[in-house]
Amino acid sequence: MALDMTEEKYWDNLINQSLLRFCLLKVLEKEELHAYVVPKKIEEFTRGHAPIPSSGTLYTTLATLEKQEYLLSRIVKKEGRQRKLYKLSAKGNKALAAATKAWSRTTFLIAKSVMYNQW
Repeated sequence: MALDMTEEKYWDNLINQSLLRFCLLKVLEKEELHAYVVPKKIEEFTRGHAPIPSSGTLYTTLATLEKQEYLLSRIVKKEGRQRKLYKLSAKGNKALAAATKAWSRTTFLIAKSVMYNQW
């Protein structure tokens, strides 16, 4: 099925994919986290203004970013269970810097064009 750019869902998907990656990099910037804590940290970071990813989306994205070497992980044992903790790699820090610049430009342009009706 072809994607239809006239549908809001098309744009929501593009925005949410990018926003999730940015938020993941941002919340892992300062601390190592287990995946189950990440949605709460995203909610805190965005003050509830970004969609919280489903478990499937979250774990798939974490695995992808780890495979692409933007994240590092390690297994720790806690209360008899193994837990995987994630943190940014050096490449992840560079990606976060690039994403921050790109999102800053994008939000400025959107604010200017939508809120102030200027282009």
